[in-house]
Amino acid sequence: MTVIHTGDPKTIGDIEPLDFLVVAPHPDDAELGMGGTIAKMIDQGMRVGVLDLTSGEPTPHGSESIRRAETLLATETLKLTWRGNAG
Repeated sequence: MTVIHTGDPKTIGDIEPLDFLVVAPHPDDAELGMGGTIAKMIDQGMRVGVLDLTSGEPTPHGSESIRRAETLLATETLKLTWRGNAG
């Protein structure tokens, strides 16, 4: 199960430690730059999370709701352990 955190970082609470945390400027940057590596690490049983530093908005393509839906689909497809957004 993936835990997605979008609130204040102080409210994250207790989560199991990750083996790897990928930090990306915008949603989809982790998938574009490291998607294959992330998938391989997860297939090997590692706990992998992604922290997006911004929401990726404003963007000339799409909208905030489209970006959120795409991020959720990518998170589920990769079977990430955790995903957060600091923006």
